[in-house]
Amino acid sequence: MRQSTAAHRLAFALSVLFHPILLPFAVDLLNWGAMVQPTPGIFVVKIIGYLVFPAVITRLWQRRRGINDLLLQERRHRPVPLLALLLGATLVGLICTYVLAPPLTPHLHYRLVILLTLAALAGTFFLKISLHALGWGAATGLALLLVLLPENGIPFICGYPQMSSQFVFLTLILLVVAIIGSGVVIAARHYLGAHNWSQLGIGWLLGFLIGGLFMAYWTIDGVPALHLF
Repeated sequence: MRQSTAAHRLAFALSVLFHPILLPFAVDLLNWGAMVQPTPGIFVVKIIGYLVFPAVITRLWQRRRGINDLLLQERRHRPVPLLALLLGATLVGLICTYVLAPPLTPHLHYRLVILLTLAALAGTFFLKISLHALGWGAATGLALLLVLLPENGIPFICGYPQMSSQFVFLTLILLVVAIIGSGVVIAARHYLGAHNWSQLGIGWLLGFLIGGLFMAYWTIDGVPALHLF
């Protein structure tokens, strides 16, 4: 009984720690050091757009409706939080691109967040896919393409002809983390009974395809955009 309770607490903690609303900003933090000219202003804007704004809107809406669904288990509880994240990501993109962004610094991450949020919204009306799995699938797709593209000799967005060995090693680490993270979070969501395997699999695969295709086909001035964030 104690083991079961401990496992349940661990699964719930993982579900909260890797909440879908937290993932966009978490990925941004991983890429913070890769920015050409990071600024405090951009950092603050992303905290507000990816975290504060969606969280506040979601909580106010839930309190108004008397909803206590932190993990957005019910499909009918998802549209408003997802719309808040969609609006927040759009504002992040507009402000970072046209107001605060330094020269040569691409801020494409918000576009991926918008694509994933739109996919989650569309899926909400037809199937209860796992938003946790969707986010981790996208992270895995991005990491996999980061590993594969340098091996194909595709130049870096800043103009370097080859990737450094340190960069390739880092992408391998990110891929391993994404795969392990996917497995752990998916197992946790299934253990809690939040989703069945088909909902988890569809969510992960959808995220993987969106993340991978976004990485593979998005270009800036005709150069594959490896430096997305």
